[in-house]
Amino acid sequence: MRFKQDTIVFGAVQEGEKIGTEFVFENTGKDPLEIEIVSACECIYMDWTEGPIPAKALGRINLIFNTAGHSGNQSKTIDVIFKNTDANDYPLVKQVQLLVQVLPKRE
Repeated sequence: MRFKQDTIVFGAVQEGEKIGTEFVFENTGKDPLEIEIVSACECIYMDWTEGPIPAKALGRINLIFNTAGHSGNQSKTIDVIFKNTDANDYPLVKQVQLLVQVLPKRE
């Protein structure tokens, strides 16, 4: 698989804002690829392409980061675990990052 971006960088946002983004990847293999689970902190809502992703097709991971209760520079790591395995029978895993600067809430 090949992700179009491993890291998405947002500019500054105000605390309390919800920011959304999407990670897109291509199945560069010969066999269908399928996401088992996507994992991140509780402040991130996630959904992703379900079911097999055919060779040369695109998959997507949609994220919404709720900045409430966060401040300063934030680096959020998202783990993408696939049902597919490598040559040693370990699950394929990819980490992507969301970077954002959260400014204090305006009074």
